Amino acid sequence: MGAPGKLRWEAIEQIQLIDNYLIIHQNLPPDPIYNISIVNIETQHVARLKFEPCHETMTNKRGMDTFEIRNKKLLITAYGDPKVRKIPLKKLFKALDQF
Repeated sequence: MGAPGKLRWEAIEQIQLIDNYLIIHQNLPPDPIYNISIVNIETQHVARLKFEPCHETMTNKRGMDTFEIRNKKLLITAYGDPKVRKIPLKKLFKALDQF
């Protein structure tokens, strides 16, 4: 029906709180679908990144992660593109708050 999927605890792989914003990595098995959503917890605005993040190419000491926050930037990779994308958090939060 085109409605968004429910955000259940079992589907949450990674979450990070930065000021008033949550960045959530959602895994929807059995389909290999990974979503990254940005939430303003004060205004309750939610946005999802338009590309599908690649779960296999970002690693750190805890194991496989989809995104990483470093130097006030969201680092992420997308399927079919091995280059790490660096998106300034300020730019993401400003776009979300324009609703």
